[in-house]
Amino acid sequence: MNTFYKTPICLFIFLNLATVFSQESSTTHDSIVSWIEKAKDKKLSLEDRKELLLKAFKQTHKEQNDSLRNEQYFLLTIGYKKIRDKPMQRRANKNALLLSRKLNDSFKIARCYWRFGDLNKNINRSDSAYFYYNKAFIIFSLTNKKYNSAKVLLNISLIKKNIKDYIGSELFIIKAIKIFKDVGTNYDLFKCYNHLGILFKNLKQYKQALKYHNIASKYLDKNNSSYISLCNNLNNTGLIYRYQENYKQAIDNFSKALAIDSLFLKSPRQYSIVLDNLAYTKLLSNDTIGIEKLFYKSLHIKDSINFLSGIGISKLHLAEYYLDIHNDSLKSFKLAIEAKNQLKKIKSYKLLLESYDLLAKIDPKNSSKYLRRYITISDSLLLEERRTRDKFTRIEYETGELEEQFNTVKSEAAQLEGEAAEYKRRNKRVYRILWWLGGIIVLVSTVLTIRYYQRTLRNKYEKVVLQQQLLRSQMNPHFLFNTLNTILYTNDTKPEKTKQYVLKLSQLLRTTLENSREEFVPLQDEIEAIDNYLNLQSNFSEKFDFKLTITDKLETEFTYVPPMLIQPFVENAIIHGIMNTKTRGLISLDFSLKSKELVSCTITDNGIGYSKNSHEGKSNLKTHKSISGDIVKERLVIYNKQNRTNASLNIEDIADVNGNTTGTKVTLNLPSYEI
Repeated sequence: MNTFYKTPICLFIFLNLATVFSQESSTTHDSIVSWIEKAKDKKLSLEDRKELLLKAFKQTHKEQNDSLRNEQYFLLTIGYKKIRDKPMQRRANKNALLLSRKLNDSFKIARCYWRFGDLNKNINRSDSAYFYYNKAFIIFSLTNKKYNSAKVLLNISLIKKNIKDYIGSELFIIKAIKIFKDVGTNYDLFKCYNHLGILFKNLKQYKQALKYHNIASKYLDKNNSSYISLCNNLNNTGLIYRYQENYKQAIDNFSKALAIDSLFLKSPRQYSIVLDNLAYTKLLSNDTIGIEKLFYKSLHIKDSINFLSGIGISKLHLAEYYLDIHNDSLKSFKLAIEAKNQLKKIKSYKLLLESYDLLAKIDPKNSSKYLRRYITISDSLLLEERRTRDKFTRIEYETGELEEQFNTVKSEAAQLEGEAAEYKRRNKRVYRILWWLGGIIVLVSTVLTIRYYQRTLRNKYEKVVLQQQLLRSQMNPHFLFNTLNTILYTNDTKPEKTKQYVLKLSQLLRTTLENSREEFVPLQDEIEAIDNYLNLQSNFSEKFDFKLTITDKLETEFTYVPPMLIQPFVENAIIHGIMNTKTRGLISLDFSLKSKELVSCTITDNGIGYSKNSHEGKSNLKTHKSISGDIVKERLVIYNKQNRTNASLNIEDIADVNGNTTGTKVTLNLPSYEI
């Protein structure tokens, strides 16, 4: 009857605990999100931003809820992207991918593939980027995520352009445009048409390129877009006019771009590019007034922001300027060599070809050497582009097969899903009843098992506590009787000592009473109680000395141990050890830190020894020692179960070189914790 009354209480407790854990998880999630948000603040140093993200990353590992942890990894991926920490961005994205697979979340799996594509594109690993973009596109298409699939198509088109697969790039961008016209924004369409303009510029179909850039500008106006997008469009249009040798229109577009409000402050990189294009276009049109100043201004800006490839281009243009306008081959050669070395260092091979071509013009005597290097690099680039295109073809073939298999499996799964749904509908009530019954049986069994175990452990603990209290009641009256007699005697003969005895006795009694109510007490209080006890006992008998030793690593004020485990063995050492010897006794207590969870206390005396006393049975010693030792062991067993520690007790004789017993050694490893 009693069990049935208490079971609802246990269920209520479980529900409360679940609520607490849920609240804690929510609080942790909020903290992680807060740290990631703070890391976006560009006013903080890079180190501080990294520290905040690392703190969030470590805490995310501890999150028990898979869905929350996955969301946190996605946020961390964005955070690391903003500070350009690619290794940590890759690591966070990998964790997000593994969790998304575990949760069977196809949308998030595709997003992870998309981000892996971006990461590989940024480090010029076109084949790997294409592989991940393709996987993302297949999932987005099959799950009807049109906008996301169009965004990935745009990225695939950009990669195709980079390997000079212009036809493939055009096909992908046209697919993206069709989707964006239904579900996209004007800015998405601007990027697509701008990309088409660049494609046709590379194909040297300048009329078509201008057409697409003009369309792009219309979408840009509709979108009221940013200064960077407007600047890019004007710059790209200006370049096409320059290739058509329509220098007036080119200069007009570059000038408009430079006139954009605060472009230099908002984007010094873009400003330096347009400035160099303006100067070079003027050079080609033989308008040389002030262009040297423009070239050097652009170079200075690029140098200040460490724009390495831009520095190389500026030096090549300056070299051409000094050669064509001033016929200064020495200065031109110096600048061309600097540009060549700069571009070679950063492995910008396409621009490096331009440097060798220019060096061949500047230094005709060594033109054959430069042209050989030009041909070598050009052949290597062509070979690499061919290999990359072959990889792309293989990836397309494999992903095509994969898509076909996926569609087949999807069709079969849909059919099976329909059959399963019908089966579930027929058996829904039966399943529900079985689940409820099974859940109730498991829950009741778990509750009853826990209650039985807790009741057994509590009964055992109460029994040991009662035995310990009984032991204290047996030894405390005798000790108090001796103390009070001594105080009465010294009150007439040694009044100063009486005050000391009374003070120490009151401290001992207070500490004993306070500690007896606590499960753990500061080690400092326990040592103080033992010190008072030994002081009183040594003054009563005047037959022994004692010393207390504490290692430096042990902070007694902040270390907590169970009370009244040491005192019984100190009492045994006095009454049944050294009191039975003719020589002056010595009791030593050594306290040390054994581990993070254990404090070691070693009690040694130079009495007659544990084994000898046990055999002689003096003062019922065997029974007394057995009781105190067994009770302490029982308490330690309970502490070990409750706190998962390795507390222990060991009593042994101390022997000299001849094997004669010279005392007793008690080693107590007490459970402990620090605050």
